[in-house]
Amino acid sequence: MTFWVFSVIAVVLCAVLLWQLALSPGPVDLAVYRAAGAAVIDGHPYLYAPDFGQQTGTLLRFTYPPIAAVLSTPLTLLPLTADYVVWTLVGAWLLVTYVSRHSRDLDVVRVAGLAFTSSICLWTLPVTDTLALGQLGIFLTLACVAGCSSRHAAPAMLIGLFAAVKLTPLLFLVYFAVTGQWRRLAWATGAFAGLTLVGFLLMPTESTWFFTNLGNSADRVGDPAFYSNQSIAGALRRFGVDNQVAWALLACIVVAAGLWLARKWYLKGSLVGGAVVVGLTSVLVSPVSWQHHAVWIIPAVILAYSYAEPTWEKIVIGLLFGVSLLRLPLWMSWWDTNQWLSPIGDSLTLAVVGLLTALWLLVRRISERAPGTSDRLAPAT
Repeated sequence: MTFWVFSVIAVVLCAVLLWQLALSPGPVDLAVYRAAGAAVIDGHPYLYAPDFGQQTGTLLRFTYPPIAAVLSTPLTLLPLTADYVVWTLVGAWLLVTYVSRHSRDLDVVRVAGLAFTSSICLWTLPVTDTLALGQLGIFLTLACVAGCSSRHAAPAMLIGLFAAVKLTPLLFLVYFAVTGQWRRLAWATGAFAGLTLVGFLLMPTESTWFFTNLGNSADRVGDPAFYSNQSIAGALRRFGVDNQVAWALLACIVVAAGLWLARKWYLKGSLVGGAVVVGLTSVLVSPVSWQHHAVWIIPAVILAYSYAEPTWEKIVIGLLFGVSLLRLPLWMSWWDTNQWLSPIGDSLTLAVVGLLTALWLLVRRISERAPGTSDRLAPAT
């Protein structure tokens, strides 16, 4: 009876999600990618023009490296609706496949079922934002996990390729260096350098402009204090702190702590653990981390829950996951800006910090155990 109840709920959730995805504003970010691809085909005269959004009808600027525009050209072959359908189906299928593969043995999943678990993950704010806007969050997250956890080093090139397009995965190259994963570092660095070089060869003027104006990139994408920015920088701005030095110092501390924790997980044998920590850290320290960047919450919750033992630990992890279902940052769009309400707008930021804290406590407990118990890590690697 329980199985059928959860199955019916899963069907309803998926039906409502499909209905929501069909509503406005539609895949606005996917439309920007298509417009950038069209600009390349047209000779890219307006790719980084201030009025790019007005010229293309997207109302948004193109803020990615030129190679991202080159790679977007195939999107122009089909109508936007067809692109959106394919994009959404592939993204949802990849996420459901990951959830099914990595959470199948969890007690809560055995009770609720994989269908319900997958549908709940699809309903989290980062995932629905990714699907609704036509963003890369799911693809990037799962590619980075695969690049860090595969048995062979070559898939690490996926990280380099996405870094050339989105830049934020560059932190994984530092992670490979501090953990001594030299072959993965070579593959990832080579892929990043190679694809970036292709961008320079195809679009030298635009590439030079982009990489010499990175310091202004955060302002180009919009107000960093906007509720959708779930990075430390966004949280500080919403609380009324507009100090670049304070942000830089805090970001450096978080990067150092994140890499230290990722190395701890790696040395304990969990390749996924190391990848998840680096991914969560990148969400915090990036000048701009939109809600859809926090897809890392899904693999982080699965990882943390798989190591949680007392019931209270599982409840805490469940509550952190629940924050991503409440869609609290969206509430900030309904109210006047108020620094004392900023924790509501920072809910995903706080959830990421909570998950990093949980992963630290879990790996510390693992480290304190007697030798021979490290086999407990096997299911998560």
